[in-house]
Amino acid sequence: MNKMSGSFNAPVITERQKLERRYKSSLSSLLLITVFSGVNLVLLLTNSDTYFLFSAYIPYLLGDYAMFFGGRYPEEYYADIPDMEFFGTEIFAVFVAVAVLFVLFYLVCYLFARKKKAVWLIFALSLFVIDTIVMFVVVGFYIEMIMDIIFHVWAIVSLALGISAYTKLKKLPEEEEIPSAPENVPVTDVVYPEDSPVLRMADPDGKAKTFVEADYGALHISFQRAKRVNELIVNGRVYAQYEVLFESAHTLEAVVGGHKIEAGYDGKIMTFIYVDGKEIAKKRRLI
Repeated sequence: MNKMSGSFNAPVITERQKLERRYKSSLSSLLLITVFSGVNLVLLLTNSDTYFLFSAYIPYLLGDYAMFFGGRYPEEYYADIPDMEFFGTEIFAVFVAVAVLFVLFYLVCYLFARKKKAVWLIFALSLFVIDTIVMFVVVGFYIEMIMDIIFHVWAIVSLALGISAYTKLKKLPEEEEIPSAPENVPVTDVVYPEDSPVLRMADPDGKAKTFVEADYGALHISFQRAKRVNELIVNGRVYAQYEVLFESAHTLEAVVGGHKIEAGYDGKIMTFIYVDGKEIAKKRRLI
């Protein structure tokens, strides 16, 4: 149940924010591919029967070849293959090394793409498309593979959407960085006719977690949580609050000194403060 006092409205998500989230989602998909490909390779080389989805096929295939032709599987694997000749440790190590290189390549792509070098996301997508083609050529199509197929299609789409999002982001006009107002900015230049009513004075000795705060002229603005209540505080006075059991995206509003102040949480990770429609502060929220 949500209880809200003061003004409240859902935050508006800009086109830039949507594209940035889509790009980050693509990065998460690439990291997932990297981690599970590495885990599956280790499990294979240790003769484990466990296999995780969300894995690239080529590293696993190379590891499987290394294990099989290196004679590393249990004896029953070779019961129907008389006079099986195994290659030596050096060849086994080469196959494993190449498999590891594939996994490391995905990791390198992730690390560079994370720095907004999207060409590495293109490299990762290209390799994963090849990976999918190799999977169909070697294995063919079986109903037992349906989950692997679904994952490969999902991964390709996710990486492609990330590349598309980055391309669109580059075409958007640059957003101007909005500085905080200097200390001598007067707050008596009335924009709104009346200030919002004060709910109460903030408790200076109470336990509270400050999400984000900023100064705007003579106004000190704080967005914080005290117990189960999120509060918009200006110069020590609580102007709006939001009480929740399960928190969702929300924005608290108040008019103080002729300025419209908004502070809130985007429902994911970011908290923010706006004054007269301009962002003056934002901060990632850890809890």
